[in-house]
Amino acid sequence: MNVQAIQDYLSYSAKIGELATRFTWVSVLSYDDEYRRNQAVMNYRWGSDSQHLSTVNLREREQIHNKAQTKKNTSQQKGNRDTGSTSDSQCCGYYNYGRECPYGDRCIFPHICALCGKKHKKIEHKESGDRPPRFAEKKE
Repeated sequence: MNVQAIQDYLSYSAKIGELATRFTWVSVLSYDDEYRRNQAVMNYRWGSDSQHLSTVNLREREQIHNKAQTKKNTSQQKGNRDTGSTSDSQCCGYYNYGRECPYGDRCIFPHICALCGKKHKKIEHKESGDRPPRFAEKKE
């Protein structure tokens, strides 16, 4: 391997690191996988840009200001427990399945029931029929 090829590969590796700061890690891995396959078949220089791969594979991360807005919205939702039905993706999964949330007060997801939006855990919900077996209550 010549010096130019090594420099190109290092440049490509740095590019992957930069992409990871802007795009989701899964999409960066998908991009990298397809890029490497294409590079092996077509033998183009490492670091050659492929707009098609970028467009098809890379997905933007949530921007920092959007996260701040989400935090603000979830704080407002925490204050109003009777928000009605919500979804698991909008509520803290740790809280809802009886685990201690490692994020505590910094958690961006509300600690409310994912089924009804009230201040209890999903696994404690009387109408919940979808409890995972490992969290089911033990009968003695």
